[in-house]
Amino acid sequence: MKKFSVLALTFISFLIISCSKKDEVVAPQNENQAAAAQQPAGVPQFNEANSKKVMWDELPAELKNATPIETKVEQTKGSARGLYSSYRYYVGPWGGGGGSPYYIYPPSGSRIYAMAIRSGALIDRITIWYMTSNGTIYVGGDRGGNGGGYYLQFFAADEYIYYVAGRSGLYLDHLTMYTNRKWFSYGGNGGSPFAASVPYGYQILGIFGGSGIYIDRIGFYVYTR
Repeated sequence: MKKFSVLALTFISFLIISCSKKDEVVAPQNENQAAAAQQPAGVPQFNEANSKKVMWDELPAELKNATPIETKVEQTKGSARGLYSSYRYYVGPWGGGGGSPYYIYPPSGSRIYAMAIRSGALIDRITIWYMTSNGTIYVGGDRGGNGGGYYLQFFAADEYIYYVAGRSGLYLDHLTMYTNRKWFSYGGNGGSPFAASVPYGYQILGIFGGSGIYIDRIGFYVYTR
């Protein structure tokens, strides 16, 4: 009887350990899996088709020949002057205090057409192309240095950014953006984490911050959709 009790206890212990192992959370094996584990529900998985590493000479003609928009001077919140549309509010910035200030405003009635990010261990450079309702393409920003790889993202006509995350310290170390169609993530693992989402009916459309040879800090302008 005693021998039976010992065997029974051993079998029960084995079952408990086995069930516990099934409930364990497996740690992400790489940076892409880590980002996927943190992404909001319903966002498509990242894959190489979402991002293409390119050189400037390889950019499509409509991007290379886009009309530059002036973004050096901060506009007054809520005012729609000239080319720019007005933002509702902003989030951030995150990062250090170095670099020269930059402000990237979308032209009125425009959407993000494409975005390019240079990155290595840090976020080196950000460029955004906007398309207006009449098909005109503008380029904004193009701020930062020339280090790292140059990655290009195209946006669908109904695509918008609603959640951003990253890491920052003295510089912008890492940047992840989530859209209603995909997410993409670049940079290193330094700094401290940050994240921001926008309410339903809103989108992140503009960017501001400071830059030198890197993107020192970044914040985001929030607009209605």
